Amino acid sequence: RSGDPSRPGGMELADKYGVVPESVWSFKFKTSEDVKRVKAAILARYSQVLAGNAQITMRDIESVLTAPGAFPSVPPASFAFDGQEMSSTSFARNVLKFRSTDYKSVASRGSADAPAVVAATKRALVRGVSVPLSYLADNSFVSNGVYRGDAAAALPDKKTGHAVLVTDFVNEGGREGAMPAAEIRAELAKGYDSLDYLKLKNSWGIRARTNERGLPVSAGSEGYFYLTRSYIEKLSTVPYLQVVVPADIAADPFGEEPVNQRVAVNP
Repeated sequence: RSGDPSRPGGMELADKYGVVPESVWSFKFKTSEDVKRVKAAILARYSQVLAGNAQITMRDIESVLTAPGAFPSVPPASFAFDGQEMSSTSFARNVLKFRSTDYKSVASRGSADAPAVVAATKRALVRGVSVPLSYLADNSFVSNGVYRGDAAAALPDKKTGHAVLVTDFVNEGGREGAMPAAEIRAELAKGYDSLDYLKLKNSWGIRARTNERGLPVSAGSEGYFYLTRSYIEKLSTVPYLQVVVPADIAADPFGEEPVNQRVAVNP
């Protein structure tokens, strides 16, 4: 946890250690056994913290992330980008202009908060910013890559937290991908009840043949799956649903947003 609950701890780690382009560090987990080993290291540290009756801190997280042999691979110390050699920290600061203080989280602690989470997500996407999202991934609610809620079924006591990247939103009757700016503005203006689903990019990416559990990824949906509004509403009863967006959007999730040219096409 960070000192400020609205600032996810992972953002502070990115400040300290930087980030690298996916093109230079892919297939971080090559097998399901790799994933089990990483999870075991994290859970072991988390159990130690709980045994001491304390909250997990940034130092606890770093002790896992930096433990020798904890991860099956590590990002490159340096790499070439646009003809220049750089490190993970110089890439974050100089290319991405990244600062964790520029971002805040928007979380749902009940059904009344879900519209704000969705509105903030849509605004960030229209700005051209992909949105980190954490949620409870209950695989009993997923079919063919689509998470759907079931009003008659409850989420189980044992749940798995998952972090993914939201890359698109689609309203009912809408479509994925780039579209003219006027059409994007019209879709953004539609309310929460119009949302059909959020498109999510999982950590295995579009080139992987298997996911983190070692299961095959279908050719038609490599690296992507979908979170419907019905499942978002299911999560809001738990509650566990959080996105990370630019700080000004977090302060006003429902404001208007100029369309970034990167996400629009000419009519």
